[in-house]
Amino acid sequence: MKADSRIIAFIMIFAILFGLLFWFFDAALEFYYIREYFHSLIYYYPDSFLESLVFRVSSYSLFTRLLFLIGCIAGGMIVSFYVIRNIESKKALIQSEGRLKAIINSAFDAKILIDREGKILELNDKAALYFKKPEDELIGREVYSFFSGDRHEKRKSQIAEVISSKKPLQFDEEFEDHFYRLIFYPVIDENGKVSAVATTLRDITPEKRAEMEISESREYLALAMASAGISIWEMWEKQKKMIVINSDEISGGYGNKKKEDRYREFWNSVHPDDRDMIGDALQDHFSGKTENYSALYRMKDPKGDWIWVNSFGRVIERDEAGDPVKMIGIRVDVTNLHNYREAVIKANRKLNLLSEITRHDILNQVTAIRLSEEILLSEDHVNRNSEAWDLFEVIFKATGMIEKQISFTKDYQNLGIDSPKWQMMSEVMKEIDKEAALMNVRLYDYTGGLEIYADPMFEKVLFNLVENSYRHGVAKNLTAKYELNDNWCTLILEDDGSGIEEEIKDRIFDRGFGKNSGLGLFLAREILDITNIRIRETGIPGSGARFEILIPKEAFRESKE
Repeated sequence: MKADSRIIAFIMIFAILFGLLFWFFDAALEFYYIREYFHSLIYYYPDSFLESLVFRVSSYSLFTRLLFLIGCIAGGMIVSFYVIRNIESKKALIQSEGRLKAIINSAFDAKILIDREGKILELNDKAALYFKKPEDELIGREVYSFFSGDRHEKRKSQIAEVISSKKPLQFDEEFEDHFYRLIFYPVIDENGKVSAVATTLRDITPEKRAEMEISESREYLALAMASAGISIWEMWEKQKKMIVINSDEISGGYGNKKKEDRYREFWNSVHPDDRDMIGDALQDHFSGKTENYSALYRMKDPKGDWIWVNSFGRVIERDEAGDPVKMIGIRVDVTNLHNYREAVIKANRKLNLLSEITRHDILNQVTAIRLSEEILLSEDHVNRNSEAWDLFEVIFKATGMIEKQISFTKDYQNLGIDSPKWQMMSEVMKEIDKEAALMNVRLYDYTGGLEIYADPMFEKVLFNLVENSYRHGVAKNLTAKYELNDNWCTLILEDDGSGIEEEIKDRIFDRGFGKNSGLGLFLAREILDITNIRIRETGIPGSGARFEILIPKEAFRESKE
């Protein structure tokens, strides 16, 4: 601002001095050259130059001098205005160029401006870094000189195409293990001709590699989904809308098929007998009764065949009232697994029938041996002091053990016949309490709303533990409770009996260990292992037994009802 004021002051002073100079010369001219002439005509004209310069001036000369002086001042003001405006324009231009240069240099891309012949007019710091030369050495050089072989001719033809078509050109290329995106943009002047070409060179190596990795991951995911028969689904409950994404939609065509609403198509494809079950499972999850939605049901495939699918999901978005808005999940084709399971169950049932028949036949033979024993004892066929009697006694004891073991297997013949299921512990404990009352054992149940996913014979396992407490520990009171942590639920059964000696704690679950069949606790452990449940004894000898059943996170839940 100070510099502008100085320029204006200088121009105005110069204009005023120029006007005064004219005034002086005009006065001198009038005084020296035409004084005699005016003396002959006008007697009052001044006799001295000073009077002619300032004081006694003719009206004509005064008007001329004042007009010229005003003209000089006005001209000085006009010149000052245009000079200052020009200076400000140059400053604005310099400032704008500086800002533009800063913006261009701050870009992550290399930017080059070249003329029609391919000579570099301007470039930013990233371009100089790319060419590995300072900016002053690059200005004026042909950009083609930095490319060799096919790239040299390729760049020439690309820039010529942009100049002739007046359309931008964009493409990607790989060079020296890097990926670059080149953009040629025509700069059109006021005559409509391409005066220059703006070039942008962008290193897209990270994006390309990420894109390749994503594409590869999607291919792996699609392969895994196709191999496992998995599809992904999203559902909007209020809008009654559902989209299903299959493996082929992951690897290609995803964007178009993702928008297809398959809500009605889904419900129409579900087996009529399974629709209520799916609805109940959804409502349990919507109400918060279950943490996740899970359902096993039948539905028609595109060929019209019935298949078994297992669907899992979870609500991921709720409205202000807590009602479900959006839900996501997966659907797994388990037809083969279900068929194998049914085949195994059918085989187990046949084996179970065979076992029952065999057990019946063996018990019939045992009964015959028992009758023979009674006849021998009642009629004194064998002398009790003879060696033959010792052999008979071994036979009778072995027969009794066979009878016990065969009778024991009857209780566990249904092991593995039915699938694991969710069992409410309070209901299970009610049934066990009925059996415990017959043994004069009082059961205190504190399991509340705990549910456990276990084999249907889980109740038999718990009863076996109660029976052990009564038979071996002479317990009168039994307590059932549970404790929770981040990954486990511990179901605890503890009594007030004599407990288990420290030295045999690790052996009580071994096969054959015990006073009876030696299979009770062993089979209890095996039944629990079907659903990855573990068992251990942690009681203090003399203070009662304490059985801890460790249930993994996926095999327990708490009912909120």
